[in-house]
Amino acid sequence: LVAFGVACLVFDLGRIDRLALLFFTPSASFITFGVFSLAVLLASGALLCFAAFFDGMAWPRKAIRLLETATMVAALFVMVYTGALLVSVGPAIELWHSWWILALFLFSSASCGCAVILVVATVVGESAFVRPFVRRLLLIDLGAIACETLFAGLFIVDALAGKDGPWWQLCASLFADGSVCAAWWAGFVVCGLAIPFACEVFASRFPSLRFEGSLACVFVGVLILLGGWCLRWSIVE
Repeated sequence: LVAFGVACLVFDLGRIDRLALLFFTPSASFITFGVFSLAVLLASGALLCFAAFFDGMAWPRKAIRLLETATMVAALFVMVYTGALLVSVGPAIELWHSWWILALFLFSSASCGCAVILVVATVVGESAFVRPFVRRLLLIDLGAIACETLFAGLFIVDALAGKDGPWWQLCASLFADGSVCAAWWAGFVVCGLAIPFACEVFASRFPSLRFEGSLACVFVGVLILLGGWCLRWSIVE
């Protein structure tokens, strides 16, 4: 998925030599920061995938731990650099002039990552490993969605700071375009936050319903991914 995203970025550049310039003549910018983070993430992640496919071989445990650490650190950089890029343009675009975007994108990315695994776990099917793992993952995603909701609220408050009028009118004017407003409130808030959070709370309170590995996981995962897309599209648009 990360490789597909990188391919989309390269396609958006239009010329592969522009990508080479970022590597060979780097500048102190968030774009350069993101490019090198993506490169490290792709390289270390590919090596981890290779080791996983050939798990019968005796891989040095220290080397695997080092790769996992490098992948995690690079992933964290990738999760926040787009938000940092938007904030750096903030003085020109008022909505982006908020450091809460970094935390919002960070926890949104964490939740979307959980969503991908929820969907894949359903494809994998029943196993002694998958069910307990997904059960723990649901709790992690609950925390990610809760933090995402908190920072989305702080982002809205920051965007409306200093403006007069009823809060519901101010919120409605924040995303004035109809399609953007629908993407934020219906796509992100309802589909990406409220429904998945309610479903995961219900699943954690009633484990006997065997929510893990069911089509309900696919439903929740797809909604979270839709919400993550709507969040980014509405803010950038």
